[in-house]
This record gives sequence, structure tokens and C-alpha cells, in this order.
Amino acid sequence: MARFGCLLMIVSFVVLCGLVVLPVIPFLEDTKAFDDLLQPLFCQKGETVVREQYQTTDRDGTSYSMDVYCVSEEGRRDVTAQWFLVGIVGFTAPFLIGLFAFIFGVNRGVRRVTVGGDTDILGGGRTVDLSSFMSPSQAATSSSGSSKSLSDKLKQIQEARDAGLITVDEYDRLRREILDEGI
Repeated sequence: MARFGCLLMIVSFVVLCGLVVLPVIPFLEDTKAFDDLLQPLFCQKGETVVREQYQTTDRDGTSYSMDVYCVSEEGRRDVTAQWFLVGIVGFTAPFLIGLFAFIFGVNRGVRRVTVGGDTDILGGGRTVDLSSFMSPSQAATSSSGSSKSLSDKLKQIQEARDAGLITVDEYDRLRREILDEGI
């Protein structure tokens, strides 16, 4: 779910760039690809899309803007507001959906790791039994009640540290707890 969320957020930025940002850039002013993209979105049959760009320079610097029109024999119809609205909605909708999907996916993954016993947190089918990382008091009250040897527990937290699943401080703390429990 988190990957899907990331993909949606990337798509939203592509839409924003393709519809709103890139067509306004001065050296892309005459790029027909943007006209071909905007034409079916905003113009009716028999109309042609025209992008008019404006450059404004003041003491704060130079800014660029663009108006979009659909031109036919009857005249021209301003579709700048629709162009901007489609660009913003085309960005905002997938971005927000992607953001919520990402948060939900990460939250679900974290919950699965902290609640479950054997969980595929390393990816690729590798599992780590997180119950061995519990403090002695937690392990005593745990329903798993797995009685692993001292060397197995130490080896498992070493592998977790090497895989980057726990920090060095967490490793040291867990190692001390395991050794204290074994005494």
C-alpha cells in the first residue's frame, strides 16, 4: 500500500509538471507536444488551442505566466481558468490519495511488526521473530513463550543489527537484557 501511495504521489507531480509548470517555461513556448496535450482537454471540435505567454520583470525579478485559449472561426474562448483548475485538481487528488495510502501502508506495516511474532520485515520472505527482542518482563508475559537458547537470541539481535533493523544502542540494550535474563 505504501508503494502504491508513493506511485500516486509521483504521478501527481508528473501531472503538475506536464499540465501547469512545463508549458509556462519560456524555452518550451513553441513545443507542440503541450498543445497536443491541452487541445483535447479544453477545446471543442474545430477549435485550436493557443498558449500566450507573458513575461513580467520588476525589482523582485522576472515572472512568467500563460493564458490558454481555444480559437475557432467565431473567435477565441479563454480556458485559462479551466486549464489551471485541471492542473491543480490533477495534482491534488492523486497526491492526497497517495499520501493517505502511503501513511496507511506504513502504519499497517509498523503495526504488523510490533504486534505479530514472525513478520516479513526484511522483505523477500526473510522473517525476524520480534518476540526475542522483548524485555524479560515482556517475554514472561508474552503468549508465545518461546524458549530460545541464549546464543540463538544473541545471534538474532546481531542479525537484526547487521540488517539495520535496530540501532547499535538498541542492540546493546537488548544484549544486556538477554544476558541479564540468562544469569
